Amino acid sequence: MLVIALLGLNVLNALDWMLTLQATDLGSSEANPIIRALLGTGVPLAFAAKLLIVAIASLAIWRLKRYRASLVAGVIMAAVYATVVVYHVVNLAVFWRL
Repeated sequence: MLVIALLGLNVLNALDWMLTLQATDLGSSEANPIIRALLGTGVPLAFAAKLLIVAIASLAIWRLKRYRASLVAGVIMAAVYATVVVYHVVNLAVFWRL
């Protein structure tokens, strides 16, 4: 179950990134102040940082897999990213009047 949660988390993180780029191209701004600042330095650096941050968090959770709290943390993080992706999709659908 933890593997699925962490894989889902990282896939959702990448999807969040793609949707964020689309939204910023349409005039929105990045909500995360760290990623927003990194976007000012260039998309590749911001992309690498975003993926690396979540990958490191996933690795830390995986290393603590013997504790039940690691599963809870993985599922909560995946749920948060799923919510962010749904938020992006809804806002883009409203923008495009789908």
